[in-house]
Amino acid sequence: MTFYANPWEDLTALAPVFTLTPGAKIEPASGSKQDFTRPVTYTVTSEDGKWTKDYTVTVSVPESMEKTVYSFEDTKLQDKKFHIFLIKNASGDVTGEWVSSNLGYAIGAEAGILPGKPDDYPATQVEDGYKGKALQLATRSIKPLADAFGSFMKVPLLAAGSLYLGKLNTGLLMKDALKATEFGIPVFQKPLMMTGYYKYTPGDQMIDEKGNNQGGQDLFDIYAIVYEVTPDVPFLDGTNNLTSDNLVMIARIADPARKPATEWTRFEIPFKTLEGKTLDPVKLAKGQYNYSVVFSSSKDGARFIGAPGSTLTVDEVEVYFE
Repeated sequence: MTFYANPWEDLTALAPVFTLTPGAKIEPASGSKQDFTRPVTYTVTSEDGKWTKDYTVTVSVPESMEKTVYSFEDTKLQDKKFHIFLIKNASGDVTGEWVSSNLGYAIGAEAGILPGKPDDYPATQVEDGYKGKALQLATRSIKPLADAFGSFMKVPLLAAGSLYLGKLNTGLLMKDALKATEFGIPVFQKPLMMTGYYKYTPGDQMIDEKGNNQGGQDLFDIYAIVYEVTPDVPFLDGTNNLTSDNLVMIARIADPARKPATEWTRFEIPFKTLEGKTLDPVKLAKGQYNYSVVFSSSKDGARFIGAPGSTLTVDEVEVYFE
C-alpha cells in the first residue's frame, strides 16, 4: 500500500488516520506518528480477535516538485569583520549573497563605537546547526551609536538581526534605513511552501527606538513574499514590503507558532495568494515577479521595536516550487 506525500512533509513523523470496520483494532494505532522513511507494517485485528492481516505502508514523494535549499553553510568574512552569507546553486556555484543588518551595524563598528568582532554583529554563523552550520540573528543594542549621531541623524537604540534576499541601498542607509532595504530577486516558478528549523530565545525587555519600555515579549519573524515588478514599483522596501498593492503571494509564520524554543523546531509555511490577486504564468516566465525570503530576530525590528538579546537561529530552509 503506497501513499503520496508533499515534498515538504516530515516523513519521520507522519500520522496517517485509518477508517476501520466497527470493533476492529490496528497496531500501530491510527493517528500515531511513524517514521515513513522506511515501510511501516500495520496489523489489523477483527473485533472478535479471530482474524488479522498485515498491511505494509510506504510513502512516496513525487519527483516533479523542485526546491531551493538554504543551508547557511557558506559565508565569507567581509574585510575580516563580519559574515556575509553566500547563495549557491545545486552545482555548488555561488549565485549571490544574502543581505543582512550587518552592513548597517558596520558603520558603528568600523568607527570603533560598537563592538567589532564577527560574533558581535547581528548576523553570524554558528557551528551547532540542525545540519552542519546555521544562521544566527540577534537583536543588538546600538545605544552608543545613537548617543554619538542621534543629535543630527535618526539613529535608533537597537538593530534587529535580519537577513533577506535583495539589495541594500547604502546611500540611503543613514538617512532612511527602511527605504534602504530593497527586497527581491527574480522568480520564474510559483512557490508553494517554505519549511525549515528554528530556535528562539527572546530578550529580557522590549523597547522602542527611543528606549521606552514596550512591555510584552519579543517575537521573531520568518516570511517570504512574491510581488509584481512594474515601472513605478521596481522593488519593495521596508516601508511597503508587506502592504504594497503589487504583492501577490505571502508565506508568513503565524503568531501562534512564534514561540521560544531551545530545541530545533520545524516550521511549514504555505504560500498564500492574496485575495483578488493571481500569479500570471506569462509574466512569471518573463521574470516580471520578484521573490524574497526574510528572517528577523525581532518581528517589529523594522520599526526599531524589540528586545536586545533576542536570538533567532535558523537552518535547512527549503522553498518548494511548482
